[in-house]
Amino acid sequence: ALPIYQIYQDLNIRFIGGMIGEKEATLGINGSGAFETENSRTYFMGSMVEYKPVSKVSLKAAYYYGRTETPKGDGLIGIGDLISDGFAFDAQYDIDQGKLAGIQLTSPLKIKKGKANLRLPYARDMYSDTVYYNNINLNLKPEAREYDIGIYYQNETSRYLWRGEFMSRFNPEHRAHVKPDYRAIWGLDWKF
Repeated sequence: ALPIYQIYQDLNIRFIGGMIGEKEATLGINGSGAFETENSRTYFMGSMVEYKPVSKVSLKAAYYYGRTETPKGDGLIGIGDLISDGFAFDAQYDIDQGKLAGIQLTSPLKIKKGKANLRLPYARDMYSDTVYYNNINLNLKPEAREYDIGIYYQNETSRYLWRGEFMSRFNPEHRAHVKPDYRAIWGLDWKF
């Protein structure tokens, strides 16, 4: 990660980038057998902007872009040349010392486009172990983009930190025409 650049007293920008190598996984997902996932390399870059228009309000925006490459394997399904992105916005209000409240709008990591290779078996030689395949190459396209909208409250003292969140997901799991779902999370971190 590159250092934070302070353009104005209340405006900071951070840039990140790098490469993630995964063994038998692609974007954190792995498989086995016919759906075995090959090793992959993801090159990524991103940026985050933080702005404080007034002393008690903090606004943050972040964007991520990545490209994943995978070698061609022997599985029945292969994916590659994946382009993914995600973003997040956060508006936070400092109520009092250690007490925060905020609103978030995020879109989790999404594959924007890529390629899929299907190896479908259609015949087997009667006199040997030879299997014949049809190779089908497809361009991937997304069904929908997921949007998560939530609110949160956090209280931190010298002994504990607790946080509560309520969030609604639209197009959950990047699936179109699926009803929104909701989640509530409460967490406590106690120091002793």
